[in-house]
Amino acid sequence: MSGRFEQKTHETLLKLLKVKDLDNISATDITNDLGLTKQAFYYHAKNIPDYICGQIRKHVQKLTDDCGNNVNKLLSAAEQGMLYFRENRIIMDAIMKSEKRSIYLNCLYDSITSETEKVLTRHLKKLPVDPDDDDKAALTDFISGTIYGLLKNDLESGMSKEPEHNIEQYKRYYGKAISVNIEKFLKKI
Repeated sequence: MSGRFEQKTHETLLKLLKVKDLDNISATDITNDLGLTKQAFYYHAKNIPDYICGQIRKHVQKLTDDCGNNVNKLLSAAEQGMLYFRENRIIMDAIMKSEKRSIYLNCLYDSITSETEKVLTRHLKKLPVDPDDDDKAALTDFISGTIYGLLKNDLESGMSKEPEHNIEQYKRYYGKAISVNIEKFLKKI
């Protein structure tokens, strides 16, 4: 998706969400507002859920790009994700109220798992031994599940008006859980 198209559709989506529920927004609504053809929209996405999931995947990937090959940076990526969700509250609230909510949350989980696996694989390449695939999969599942739980919990809590306080609580709790499991994993190999 081109950056220009993405920015314009994002702005239009924000505008439309002020007057319609996410489930009632169509590609026609977006293209009419932008003065584009439907073909232009469908070139980039199959439908609205596909467009929203594409945005979720792109955002998660952007967050984890900064992690490089350091799995310990995933928690700070999740922190940035929480801030992004809060900055885009109208979209996140619309997603949480949507009948297609499970599609969007599954997309979020799958994106986090995929990106966590990439970061973990790069991290483990630094080690002198190869870990057991089952152990690696279990650690990936734990880390991605923990980060997903952090973000989903934040979304479901209605995105508190005290974000910094909650982020610090999440970082302490989830950071400790992730660190302990990474240490256990590294001791096994």
